Amino acid sequence: MISYHYGNEVIIQTSLRVLTKVLAGNRIEVRAPELTEGQDVEVTVTPASKPPQRPRAIDILDSLPGGQLFKTPEAADEYLKKERDSWDR
Repeated sequence: MISYHYGNEVIIQTSLRVLTKVLAGNRIEVRAPELTEGQDVEVTVTPASKPPQRPRAIDILDSLPGGQLFKTPEAADEYLKKERDSWDR
């Protein structure tokens, strides 16, 4: 609740809390029928939570059944070398 003085009067204004989603184009739309059209308002935007972090590729691979086939680049190179050598036989 916000209060301020206007002359000798104390005016109490209730704050309005609106939850909304960020729309395409990073836009935010607020609908507040209890406000008067043309009325000046102050808007403060606070994210409800931290945005979800994108998983790292390595974490996705680790989550697959069997995990990663090769734990290091060297292990992958060794496997490919053996495969290529088998083609020549």
